[in-house]
Amino acid sequence: MTVRVLGRALAVAAVLVAAGAGLTGSAQAAAGQSGQIQGNGGKCLDVPGGTTTNGTQVQIYTCNRTGAQVWTAPQEPSDPSTLQQQVIDLVNNYRAQNGKPPLEPDPALTRTAQDEADAEAAHGQEGHYTFDHIFDSLQAYGYSHPMGAVAENAAGAPGFWTDAQSVVQAWIDEPTHRAYMLGDFTYTGVGLTVDNGTYWWAQDFAG
Repeated sequence: MTVRVLGRALAVAAVLVAAGAGLTGSAQAAAGQSGQIQGNGGKCLDVPGGTTTNGTQVQIYTCNRTGAQVWTAPQEPSDPSTLQQQVIDLVNNYRAQNGKPPLEPDPALTRTAQDEADAEAAHGQEGHYTFDHIFDSLQAYGYSHPMGAVAENAAGAPGFWTDAQSVVQAWIDEPTHRAYMLGDFTYTGVGLTVDNGTYWWAQDFAG
């Protein structure tokens, strides 16, 4: 469970924190709901001094209904497959605006793009970790079209590009990424990994 305190995201498994501190009350909350995480004995999950600094160690403290004890369960993120399709739709809309035909989703390219998104998440850094082996991967994943030119866009950083619109716009704004989006390709696949609130993206292209 990811919770927010005073507008800051803290990666806290609330039930485990509570249990580890001797609290036995329920720490479950619906998405978007705010309140205290309270157990028996009048103790609550608390941030010392009400600080908003990320990484601050939380504590168990007497419940006092101050802002230091108000936690909000975030809204659940959109389903990754929905966001992946939105990226394809936005890219195809941009291609149409520039006189380019739409790209067709391909399952093998979706898997290579997902490999890249997973690798970005594992490294904690945007990059092209698996792209050097994309031809081997496409063959292994049953790519059914003639092998031709390939390209890849990637993106990811904490706090950035948490929806399809923002990541596609970032690619449009950068010349090399934009050139790949408008390239003479026929097929595409999008990968997305959401790890601790960070969105790691990859889009592969092939012609």
